[in-house]
Amino acid sequence: MGFTKFERFFRVAGGVVVDKDDVKRYLDFVNDAIYDLLLMGQATAKANVRDIIEPWDLPITRGLQESMHQFEKLEEQIELRPILESLAARPPLDATLDEETEARLPLIFGGISVALARTFKLIDAELKAVHTLEWERTFSLFRLLILTGAGRGTPGRAPPAQLLLGGRPASPPPSRFSTGTGMDLESTP
Repeated sequence: MGFTKFERFFRVAGGVVVDKDDVKRYLDFVNDAIYDLLLMGQATAKANVRDIIEPWDLPITRGLQESMHQFEKLEEQIELRPILESLAARPPLDATLDEETEARLPLIFGGISVALARTFKLIDAELKAVHTLEWERTFSLFRLLILTGAGRGTPGRAPPAQLLLGGRPASPPPSRFSTGTGMDLESTP
């Protein structure tokens, strides 16, 4: 992404000033986020016995969808889509992307970017310029709330569920079934 458009995008979308050195950090993060969404979409497609990832396989939340709509409005002013089409992550997967899914990647990239830009002001309403600390806080928040896996390029980082459980993998709680006879059966997967 050209720095001038990158800078303008963050100023318009989030009301913050970013540094030229932040472009790579930003692009790596958003591409990792898209990769995580594609991995979840791949799992959904495989669960439905398909080897093609359809648009509805991607776990697009209501918030991300709203950010994608905001991006479309901003995109008319800043004209980022041609740049984003060349940047959107297309990592190797076991499943193939449907044409429509592939075509939506720049819009998803833009939606994640809008959400990221707006998060800076949520973390610090007085923030004017984004520095390393703000990037790290924002990325940590996204990883905690949005991203699905440990992420590429971050060796040794446990998935969020393991972090919350002190490094132990989560095991589902036992289920109770009523037999209708006053006796409950317990099952452990």
